[in-house]
Amino acid sequence: MAKKEKQAPKKLQFLVLVLWVIIIFSFCSPKSDSKKDSSKATSKTEEISTDSDITSSETSKDEDNNTTDDTEEENTTDSWELKHGELVSLYSNPDTGTVVIKAKISPSGTNNLTIKQNYLNMEDYVRTGGGDAYNEIQYWAVADMTNGEESKVISFTMDKDLIDKVADGTISATSFGDYVKDLYILPSLLK
Repeated sequence: MAKKEKQAPKKLQFLVLVLWVIIIFSFCSPKSDSKKDSSKATSKTEEISTDSDITSSETSKDEDNNTTDDTEEENTTDSWELKHGELVSLYSNPDTGTVVIKAKISPSGTNNLTIKQNYLNMEDYVRTGGGDAYNEIQYWAVADMTNGEESKVISFTMDKDLIDKVADGTISATSFGDYVKDLYILPSLLK
C-alpha cells in the first residue's frame, strides 16, 4: 500500500509539469489570420531546440509590399549564459514582448540557495542579457530528483514594472520572491 501512496504524487507532478508546458506554449503562440501562418507557428513551437548554437526565426512575406514580418523566434543569445544551471531554451515573441526561459538547475547548499539561484539568473538576464527589452519574462526551472525523474522546481513571471526596477537596480534578486507573479516553488524546497 505504501508504493501506491508514493506513486500518486509522482504521477501528479508529471501531470502538473505537462499541463504547465501546454499552458506556457498556448499563451506564447502567436495569433494569425491565415491558417497557413498558424500551422507554421504551431510546428515552430513544437520544434524548439535545446542546441545553444541555433538561432532561428519564423518570417512571412507581405505580398503587397514585400516586407518581412518576424512573428516569433527562438533565441539562445550567444552573448548571455545562464549563471546557475543550464539554459535549456529561450523563446521570445517580439509581437507580445514576451520571453519564456527554461533552465535546468542543480541543488545548491541549502533549499534557500537553490531557490535564490533562479532569481540571480533572471537578475543577470535583465541586466546583462537583454531581458530589459521585454514586457514579460516567464521563467521556469527543472531539476533531477533523487528518484532520477526530472521535475519542475520553480517558475515565476516578471512583468515590465519589475523588469524595469531590476534593470535600474531598484530591486535585487534577494527580494524577487516578494515581487514576481505566478510564483511556484516545489513544496519540498520550502521546508
